[in-house]
Amino acid sequence: MLTYTSGYEDFAPRDYIIPEWTKPTTPAAIMNQWAKKPLNFDPGTKWQYSNTGYVVAGAIFEKATGQTLLRFLREHAFEPLGMMSAGECSAASAADATAYTRYARGPARPVAQEAPGWYFASGELCMTPSDLAKWDIAFLSRKGLSAGSYQEFTHEAKLKNGDVTHYALGLSLGDNRGLPTISHGGEVSGFLALHVMYPTRNGAVIVLSNQDGIQMNDALARELASIVFMPDRLLPSDNDTKQAEAILRALQKGKLDRCPVHSQREFLFPGDGPQGLQGVAVAGKTQDRGPPWAKTCAEG
Repeated sequence: MLTYTSGYEDFAPRDYIIPEWTKPTTPAAIMNQWAKKPLNFDPGTKWQYSNTGYVVAGAIFEKATGQTLLRFLREHAFEPLGMMSAGECSAASAADATAYTRYARGPARPVAQEAPGWYFASGELCMTPSDLAKWDIAFLSRKGLSAGSYQEFTHEAKLKNGDVTHYALGLSLGDNRGLPTISHGGEVSGFLALHVMYPTRNGAVIVLSNQDGIQMNDALARELASIVFMPDRLLPSDNDTKQAEAILRALQKGKLDRCPVHSQREFLFPGDGPQGLQGVAVAGKTQDRGPPWAKTCAEG
């Protein structure tokens, strides 16, 4: 269930609030409606994101321990780590940011949160980025985790046929420009969250957003990581960016300045035929088909 290979159908596949989620529910009700359905596939044969599996896992935990999941986490993880803001998403306060969403290409607008019960075990935790950073620091330093537990948490699950999933126990495994990453995102109505840990750099990047209609977290997190963890890797200068933009705008019009372009330009854009800049202009459906080469500098 924790590796998303159980076959349970996801009760919350949508990325926006729906009428059903404005009415209170319970974990038992979610499981009765979704966990009793026939499995989407035989366990271990496919990977499919499923919040339903986490509701089932949370219910199993509470029955086995006789404790609520949130109370256990608060006593054994959040309080020892000083994560005092960590708690239920349903316990909103006036200090919280306003949640926004947007429909199609419309403007951002305030949106209500889901009714009680829908977050259980799959999205019920809210906290400040500073407290989430404390969690990441503790995880990377193995604080409170044995070597075996850390290995189990980060061990990639494989399907029965040997295919990889890029997923461990509630954690996505990947890389950013060659640096291994351990990450996960979160989403509830009006809010997005992403934390990406870099174990070989002993650091993490956290991005939170109070609008669920624009998926900027991943791109922003990758750029921030490049600045913080990869400062030695050359980034384009402002002049490089402006030059590239000028070249693209010229190509859209079927023109190109010879000066800043690579020395193999004649091979890449041979003359005025269908393989040259006229062809580029036609592919872009532009109307301006001026001279294919704007000769603005001396050729040496």
